[in-house]
Amino acid sequence: MTTKREQQDAERLEQALERALAYLKTNPQPRFVVYRPRIDAKEIRESLGMSRQDFAMAFSISLRTLQNWEEGRREPEGPARTLLVAIKYESDAVRRAVQQWRAERDPAAEPEPVTQAARTPAPRRRAGGAGR
Repeated sequence: MTTKREQQDAERLEQALERALAYLKTNPQPRFVVYRPRIDAKEIRESLGMSRQDFAMAFSISLRTLQNWEEGRREPEGPARTLLVAIKYESDAVRRAVQQWRAERDPAAEPEPVTQAARTPAPRRRAGGAGR
């Protein structure tokens, strides 16, 4: 036997499903799916025989960002994906472009150093929550 509250919940759920179906009928989903293959930053870097620090400096990428991509904590998106694709297929051209950009920005500047904070990995959290 169902209670009055259970009956009301069931009716609300049925109404919500009917609204959802009506929406889908009037707003069809796209008929295509965009497939974006994973960009493997580590594979690209290793194919060039570069350390993380050298790769980050050569292509003006934050070392922390590169670490996050390589360790799967983040996925490159938008312009970063495009940059990695360009590096994969035309690394020399990208390197020259970055060097030229740096020279134009400040002709007297030396290459940007990687800070100690960027070299130090973030502390790892233990499984099971904070404070354990």
